[in-house]
Amino acid sequence: MPRFSATLLVPLLFLSINAFPQQRTLEISGLRNYTENELFEILNLNRYEEGTMTAKEVADTIITFYSEKGFSLVKVYVIENSETVLKIYVDEGALGKIIFLNMDDFSTIYLKIVFWFKNKIFNVNTVNENIEKLKKGKRWKEITYQLKPVKEYDTSIFQLDRALDLPLIGKKQLPFFDTYSPRFDLLVIFSKSDIPDSIIDTTDSKGGSGPKDRKKGKKLVFNKFNYGLKVHFYKGFIPYLKYYQLGLISNRDFFMGETSVGIMYGIDRKFKRPPRETYFHLNLNYFFTPTFKDIFTPLIRADLYQSKSARPDLGLLEYNFLILNTMLAPGITLLRKFNLYTGFGVETAFFFNSKLIKLKLLKYDRYRLIFGKNVMKQLEDLEDILRLYREIDRRTDVYNYCELGFIYDFTKRSNKIYELRKNRLKKEIALIYDFYFLKKTFNRVRVLGYFDHEFKDRGIYSGILSYQFTFNDPPFYQEISVSNPAFKGFNGLSYFSRNVLSQSNEYRISIYQDFLYIGVFFDMTLFEGSGRDVDGAQFGIVGGPTGRILLLDHFELYLQYGWDFLVSTKRNQGYLYFNIYNKW
Repeated sequence: MPRFSATLLVPLLFLSINAFPQQRTLEISGLRNYTENELFEILNLNRYEEGTMTAKEVADTIITFYSEKGFSLVKVYVIENSETVLKIYVDEGALGKIIFLNMDDFSTIYLKIVFWFKNKIFNVNTVNENIEKLKKGKRWKEITYQLKPVKEYDTSIFQLDRALDLPLIGKKQLPFFDTYSPRFDLLVIFSKSDIPDSIIDTTDSKGGSGPKDRKKGKKLVFNKFNYGLKVHFYKGFIPYLKYYQLGLISNRDFFMGETSVGIMYGIDRKFKRPPRETYFHLNLNYFFTPTFKDIFTPLIRADLYQSKSARPDLGLLEYNFLILNTMLAPGITLLRKFNLYTGFGVETAFFFNSKLIKLKLLKYDRYRLIFGKNVMKQLEDLEDILRLYREIDRRTDVYNYCELGFIYDFTKRSNKIYELRKNRLKKEIALIYDFYFLKKTFNRVRVLGYFDHEFKDRGIYSGILSYQFTFNDPPFYQEISVSNPAFKGFNGLSYFSRNVLSQSNEYRISIYQDFLYIGVFFDMTLFEGSGRDVDGAQFGIVGGPTGRILLLDHFELYLQYGWDFLVSTKRNQGYLYFNIYNKW
């Protein structure tokens, strides 16, 4: 009897397995606009767990549902598909960046509020509603958009959102990053008139009310405001405003204006003094429509610079000066990348409201004057300072000058409007020669070069070369500060020279796409001492870490901390520099 019972047990076991199949579960992640329970209820996804729905049918049902709602970028990733569980990740159409082109910064902030997507998920219906809402304001005649694939960072050394393969633990990702990164950026393009089709390239774009069905505009209008904030050790906080307009008066003419003001408070550690202006600058440039097959592009330039500054090395505790510079130049474009221009201009400088350091406090002692190796040079410098003391508050300098310059651009320029942005990688060099005459004659030579390169691993090298040589006894205000964009050290030390060579280097890597970069910089300078503070050839270095953080998809915060060192005096100091600007 026991043997008979064991024989019956085997078929009974098979019957029980067939009657009660293994339970299947469905897990959905990545959702933002809908919850998992809502999708189960709306799409009746319980059918999969009941065995009446396949994994492919689950994915197709979800994609169809989202597409009908306007989420045209929806994509379903299968994470795990086994007999007992189906795990899927639903990318509802998350956007990487939303970028507003052809837009001033004040309007950019406004558009970040009104051009709204729930959870930053792309929806074609929402885009069209936002565009129609903005068109009712009649500020912009044309509003188009494009979906551009997000730049790949697979070749980069490290990314914060990348899963790490850890020993004993396996692959782990930081919890606040999505498993799958956004696949597209949204570019929104604004214009006050029709944009020619040749300007906006619709290749590699997905969807969008692009320009394919529009007629070509007769005139391209490209207008943009930029603003930002810089910090300078002895100029203070520097808010600036820039305006560009292509098509101001006629087709293809170009206007460019820039203004900035320095406000000093706290940087000099004099917190009891109220905020005060250090300088004001206004620069205006108007380029006429190119003529003779684009060979000639005449230019009118006006530059106004008012400063409340100091030159302790000259005994000037504080002085005000105003320089007005105007020039007319017939720009010549010999080749597509080579621009040559000559010009004639007038420069006028006014000086007023000066505060002088007592002469006995200057660094010219009688022992050095009598027994020094450069006695005649010291006496000449002292006589120049005495003359400056007598004339500084009633001095007006007027010079005529001729200028010759050329600019060569090594980059491959694009006519795509979304590449007309401030942070375009530069590869160019400029050489400028000025000859001043009238009151007296002197000469100035300037060289300025940029070299930016992006490597395959998405690392970026940025280099700047700057050289200025002013000779034949120029006025003191033509001397250049040793601290300049190509050498960011010696802030507050007031080194000025007539002969300065500087070279800047920065290498940065992306650690989170376009949103976060870290790097290091190293600058060098070789300059001729003025004799009033340091003598002879001087060599200095500065270096330290840098960081760039992209805020609101548009505004890049640049941070830099550096330590500088002057070889001859072995003097060094540390400083913090930051700037914020619109990247696009």
